[in-house]
Amino acid sequence: MTETLLLAIFSGSRLTECSSFSVTHSKTVALRLESGSMDISQSVQSLLQSKERVIEKFYRRLLEKHPELSPHFENRDLMVQASMLTMALVSVEAFFFHRFPATEHYLKVLGYRHAQTGVQIGDYPKFSQVLLEILAEFHANNWNAELAEQWQQALDVAIETMKHGYDETYTI
Repeated sequence: MTETLLLAIFSGSRLTECSSFSVTHSKTVALRLESGSMDISQSVQSLLQSKERVIEKFYRRLLEKHPELSPHFENRDLMVQASMLTMALVSVEAFFFHRFPATEHYLKVLGYRHAQTGVQIGDYPKFSQVLLEILAEFHANNWNAELAEQWQQALDVAIETMKHGYDETYTI
């Protein structure tokens, strides 16, 4: 299957380069989805195509439910943060299916950056739980147990990879 992917390179909190390219790949899915059910790849595509500000809603909900996390977002533009998270979710999906070394390194860098800003490993389940709630609301009738499980597995794998950034220094 050939797909066009969007590659975005972030420097600090600024988008410095954006280009698209085609890749050929095969997908190995951890779960078998019911025929016709949405999978995590389609979920990501829906997020990228949506004009709804899904991830901005995520940050509002995260901070409402977990105000103790608000110091991590002081002096942060939440619109920029939402864009970065959206692109990180693209990487989470890619890593879930392919375990690309470049994506693995990116997740370790992301973990390192989160560690440097004081995000605790114990904060990640809060993040995952709220993100899954928001995704379920966004996808509405397309959300099901299989898609929820795929997202949970993908987030778990990504977070485990990010944890390496708490033990070692990773940079781009």
